Amino acid sequence: MKNLRGERAVCGEVNAKNAFGGYVGFTPFMYVDGASYLASGDEDYQEDFYYVYILSGCMGVSDEKEFRNQLYYEQVQQEEQIRKEQEEQARKEREEELERIKQITDQKLKEVEEKKELDRLTILEKDREFYKRKKLTATDTERREYNKQVKTFCNFLYDYYTNRIKHGFSHEDAFLTVTAAYNNMGLNSVYDSLDAVEIILQDGFERLQHNKEDYNKFVKNGAFFQGWMKGICIVQRKI
Repeated sequence: MKNLRGERAVCGEVNAKNAFGGYVGFTPFMYVDGASYLASGDEDYQEDFYYVYILSGCMGVSDEKEFRNQLYYEQVQQEEQIRKEQEEQARKEREEELERIKQITDQKLKEVEEKKELDRLTILEKDREFYKRKKLTATDTERREYNKQVKTFCNFLYDYYTNRIKHGFSHEDAFLTVTAAYNNMGLNSVYDSLDAVEIILQDGFERLQHNKEDYNKFVKNGAFFQGWMKGICIVQRKI
């Protein structure tokens, strides 16, 4: 026989014998590549035999062609399945890597936020201790001078809110005048640090933002809020 690829094989059937010498009926055989094969033995061997038997053209080119087409179809299906599995594996690996990066990023952000909050609380606590010491240790002269500085500084703190709420300044721009007053007008004895001033102002602004009624009143009646907020500032800070 000659298959579709021009390869030759000798095919046929023999009346084979079993292990006891008895005939078992006609069984296919083939002679290919210098070796002979018989369709006998276990199922796995027989499956391999018929695989080669058909591809060798022993069942005719029509069956061989159909079988080759089936094998090609199965190969394409297997390759497609492998491709899909590889793509799915790659997708899972990407998702796992993104999740790992996200967890690391979230953890780092959490650590940064926790440190920022700890630093913030530390600054405010130092300022509270600073104020307590002032209140406990100041002489009458020092107390009068300190309270005078508080009144002056509270004007600049009110200007911060005005610039942010009425004039739309950013925190950085509105804080410039406060910084200048703190550094250049001898007002740095009112608070423990400029960082403490900044935190207190930002906290106050956030409270105003969350209280829409007071926020709108501030916009409409700045004069009233000037007195009100300056009064609060002075009461909270004087000694």
